[in-house]
Amino acid sequence: MKDDAYKVFTEDPSKKFTDVEKAEIVANIANIENPAIEKYKSPASSDVWNLPGSSLYNLSVSHPEVIKIIEQHNYFGLPKMKAIIAKLQEEAPPTGADPE
Repeated sequence: MKDDAYKVFTEDPSKKFTDVEKAEIVANIANIENPAIEKYKSPASSDVWNLPGSSLYNLSVSHPEVIKIIEQHNYFGLPKMKAIIAKLQEEAPPTGADPE
């Protein structure tokens, strides 16, 4: 028996939010996640490129328009977002990197 009392969305979540609302959700997550990654993930680790990038980086690869929306909306007032977006390219491995 499926209990609808625990159902969070009554419609498809991908259709419930506008693109701007989705970008704001992503920005809020990145505003927490990216500083934590920077603080706790050592770039000196030999495993650094074997680990997945931040959610914002991964999303920006498949949906680059999300970055434009965040920038167009003045980073949704999140003071760290401009610097976080500026550092996204650092998450990509250098071209020709040997993963060992």
